[in-house]
Amino acid sequence: MRTRALYAVALTSLLSTVVGCASPEEDTDEADIAGQSSYLGRAVEKRLTETFPDERGKTWAASADNTLTADWIQQVPVAATWGQTALESPPECTQGAPACEPDFKLRVCDSDAQCGAGGRCKALASTVAHEGQAPKKMCIGHSDEMLDVIYDTILRGKRNVDITSLTPPDGRYEAAVRNAVTRLSERAEPPMVRMLFGDFPGEFFSAKKTEQSLTRDVPAKSPLRLVVGGYRAQFTSWNHSKIIAVDGKMALSGGTNMWTDHYLQGNPVRDISLRLSGTAAWDSHVYINQLWDHVCKDGEIASLRSGEGCLPNFPTRDASSAPAAGGAKVFAVGRLGKIGTNASTQALLALIDASKKSLRIAQQDLGPIKRIGISFGEWPEPVMAALLRAAARGVDIQFVLSNYGSVGGTPNMFTALAATYSNGWTLQEVHETL
Repeated sequence: MRTRALYAVALTSLLSTVVGCASPEEDTDEADIAGQSSYLGRAVEKRLTETFPDERGKTWAASADNTLTADWIQQVPVAATWGQTALESPPECTQGAPACEPDFKLRVCDSDAQCGAGGRCKALASTVAHEGQAPKKMCIGHSDEMLDVIYDTILRGKRNVDITSLTPPDGRYEAAVRNAVTRLSERAEPPMVRMLFGDFPGEFFSAKKTEQSLTRDVPAKSPLRLVVGGYRAQFTSWNHSKIIAVDGKMALSGGTNMWTDHYLQGNPVRDISLRLSGTAAWDSHVYINQLWDHVCKDGEIASLRSGEGCLPNFPTRDASSAPAAGGAKVFAVGRLGKIGTNASTQALLALIDASKKSLRIAQQDLGPIKRIGISFGEWPEPVMAALLRAAARGVDIQFVLSNYGSVGGTPNMFTALAATYSNGWTLQEVHETL
């Protein structure tokens, strides 16, 4: 999040959002005004250069030619829902029922009057699977417009499309991604598409089933090259990035999973992603290349074309293609978990250590997962120490965390554990631990 007086480093693969602030007159120089780098940005770059010099251009990079449009923050639920006390689910329907869109499982409509309290009658571009079709009007929910953002981002690809997420898309997200893939496949020269997911315990990830579902409507003779991959390393490490990057020109990145019940129905999870244009999108491809290097050796892979394995790594930028300045300065920083280095940890610590006036932190939780009184992991001691140092400097620190016992969507008693967004700590326990 960046303005001339309010500057935050965009960490494209972090799970938390941390904003560091300074007073308007504090440490402002020509570099700040030109959109190059504030004292916060310089601190992050210095720390990463010192701790992970060999990872520059792999798991972290800096660029200063990026464009952030007015809607660069993509939030779910959408901004129009702020202030509402509750959000309801739109009227769904079952496949084969009259006036039912079979993939989105939403009621086809002509007016809002057909949609009940939780729906609005609106056409979604993401319902279009073939060139020339008209978007379908359906009873959509509070945030189904996000499907069109994902769909539009994928369709911008001409050469390379990367999609990563914790798990494969489900429900309406799956329908939107499938339609985008189908549209790409009908081009004379479609882009290469890579999809990479985490093999999260209990989700029973199948690369082949995912590939078959998302390419269901691809013509048999399509020249599309598409591969789906996933991995889990040492049981406790898997992909957690959520990125859609196209042609090194645009990227949609953030914390939002493509889970219909959790994000698009009643009682939704609040999460944000960002969409930008510029070299940071290229850097996203480069980070994803590092993930694919592992998947191609030790992961699970399925390809649209019979017998085809991993696709070639997407192009990386070199010194001859260094971007010009003049846009938004963005640090693209990732972590590799058990399969490599974790540069994002140092970027986060540098940002906290450089803060002078305030820190605003929004994330799921601070403590490790705790169930039936047992902690499965450790508290993030380096982060907590950095926060205490900041507090000692007089920095005003505010957290927004999930409430204790919070769940996403409307799970039943048997699925609530998998839908939890609380690690098991009350706000009082977090406060006392800090």
